[in-house]
Amino acid sequence: MLEITLIRHGETEANASGRWQGHGDSPLSAIGEAQAAELGRALAAGPGFDAVYCSDLRRAVSTARNLHPAPEADAAWREIHVGQFEGLNRDEVESRFPGEVARFADDPTWTVGGGESWRAVQARTSAALATLRTRHPSGRVAVVSHGGVILSLCEHLLDLPWRSPRWLGRVHNTARAVLRFTGPDDEGRLARYNVVDHLSNPPALPLPGGAADGSCWVQTVIDPPRVASALGQPQVQGRLAAPAHDQQGQLLLSDTGATLLTWGVRVG
Repeated sequence: MLEITLIRHGETEANASGRWQGHGDSPLSAIGEAQAAELGRALAAGPGFDAVYCSDLRRAVSTARNLHPAPEADAAWREIHVGQFEGLNRDEVESRFPGEVARFADDPTWTVGGGESWRAVQARTSAALATLRTRHPSGRVAVVSHGGVILSLCEHLLDLPWRSPRWLGRVHNTARAVLRFTGPDDEGRLARYNVVDHLSNPPALPLPGGAADGSCWVQTVIDPPRVASALGQPQVQGRLAAPAHDQQGQLLLSDTGATLLTWGVRVG
C-alpha cells in the first residue's frame, strides 16, 4: 500500500492581498507561518513519512520544512503558471484583460499569456505522480504543493469531466488530501480531501448539523455513495476510500461547486 498525502502550502502574502501567484514566489505571511507550524506539530504526532517532496517555490519549501528539514524540491509540483495575470488582483486582471478570467475558468485548454493551461498542469503533475509511485511502490509519502495542483490531481483520480466551477471547490491553505494505491496498476482511491483539523483557526464554513459554534466540530470522512449521488457522477463511488466504521461522512455543497470536506476538531 502506498499512501500519498498532498498538502497545500500555508497562506502567502499574495493570498492575503488577493493576488494571482502562479509561478511567482510570494513568501508565507505570518498567518501562513503559523499554519505551517501547526501542520508540522500535528503530523509529527502521527506515523511519519518515508519521504517529503515539495514544489520548488518558496511557499511550498517553507511549509515542507515543518515536516522535514530537507524536503526534496521539484519544479514539476509547481502551481499553474498564470503568465500575465501574475501579481495582479482580480479587478486588475479584468481591467487589463477583459473576459479572460472567465475563459481561463471555462476552457481547460486555454493558456494564459506566457503561462499554462489546466490540461498542461494536469499532464505535468500526473507525470510527477507517476514518477513518485515508481520511486515509492509502498509506504507513506508527503508532497507539499499548491491548490490548483491538488484540485487537478484529485479530480483526475475521480475521473471527473471538466466543469466550471470546479467539482471539488477551493483547497484551503495547509489542507491535506490523501491518495491510496494498493499496487502499481491500481488507479487509486481518494481517502481524504481538504483536511484542516490541525488548524486552531479553521476556515469559516458551515458547521455540521447546524451547530452554532466551533467547539462541536467533529472529525469527518468521505461517504462514497452520498458523494457520488450528490455530484451525479456514479464512477466517483469506486474512486473514494470507504470510511472507517467509527467515523461519519459529511458532504457540504457550496455555491462554487461540490466541496468534499473532511475536517474539524474532535469533540472534547
